[in-house]
Amino acid sequence: MMKNCYLLLLIFTCCNHHDVKKPSKDDFDEKREMRAAKYKPVYKRVWLNLTYSSAEREEIELYISPQNDTISNQYKLFVNDVVDLTKSSYYDLAITQSDKQDVYNAQIKLNTGFNLKLNKSRRMNIYFSYREETRDSTYFTDIEVNNSNVIDFQFTNVSNNGLQGVVIQNIEIDTVINNEDYVRMIEYRLLVDNLSKTPNYSLTPFKFDVENKFHLSNNFKISK
Repeated sequence: MMKNCYLLLLIFTCCNHHDVKKPSKDDFDEKREMRAAKYKPVYKRVWLNLTYSSAEREEIELYISPQNDTISNQYKLFVNDVVDLTKSSYYDLAITQSDKQDVYNAQIKLNTGFNLKLNKSRRMNIYFSYREETRDSTYFTDIEVNNSNVIDFQFTNVSNNGLQGVVIQNIEIDTVINNEDYVRMIEYRLLVDNLSKTPNYSLTPFKFDVENKFHLSNNFKISK
């Protein structure tokens, strides 16, 4: 039986969700020159709180440029003050100082609605690309994790403990339609930062400024 591949587009409010092929090392390399530019606008990171009832509310992470261009990133749906993991897309980030100067230990736990129980028919890869800074240069490090939503790594930053990067989660789900084998391919992208102001060098090359534009109404309330 011939194996086919179809792409199913699923849209969740304010989630960075695409249906494309897996990124490769070449994909990151193509964007490396764009990310090497010396000047980048500094974005302010804030959270927008939308309350619909006493039981349900949303939190949306926004990147706001000096020109007030607004870009959505992480998304959390709360029901009775508990995050609905099936409909949210966000990360937990922990950073601690290592025993080496300017080197930090870090862990990212990615939470999306597609953190499914993995097996032979459900596969997941996570690609993480982040910026490092030494006294001599700046560069980007790319790592990959298979079948886990947790990334443990170290990074170097001689200026501060700031981390800037992009994380991409790819899910492949085998399915059968009309007795034909198909592969459902889903992708999530999130910018990763820990400081309230950031130039995140991956924002423009990975088209967050185009695909994640967000209209910020005067009626919206910034919560933090």
